[in-house]
Amino acid sequence: MPMNPKVKKQWCTELRAPEAIQGHDVLRNEDNGQCCLDFLNQMCSDAGYQSQPTQLAGGHWGYSDVGANPASLEDGYQVAVLTEATMLYAGLNYSDPEVTYKNGKYHLSYLNDIKGLTLPEIATVIEDDDEL
Repeated sequence: MPMNPKVKKQWCTELRAPEAIQGHDVLRNEDNGQCCLDFLNQMCSDAGYQSQPTQLAGGHWGYSDVGANPASLEDGYQVAVLTEATMLYAGLNYSDPEVTYKNGKYHLSYLNDIKGLTLPEIATVIEDDDEL
């Protein structure tokens, strides 16, 4: 299922916003740095399709996500990937979508956390991927 094009465009705009702060290893850290995936989760919350994130005991943030894979939850909160509600909102089939980058397929969390792409670079990868 292709991603909702309006949501895709807004997501890329959010990733390029001058006030966007990039985070790593969790959706949102205690300093409000966000993984590229969290910007989409936040859009879903702002649109009213799920609750706003909650700050957890470790300082990072998570979303209540009843239908999620238990392996990606912490105390019942999604802290690593897209929520079920966000996947439905955006028209995505996977909680950590794969995109094409330099002739390979990579999960967005890998590009954010391991490869170290900036948020604007990730936005370009998302825009350029016709399969997403």
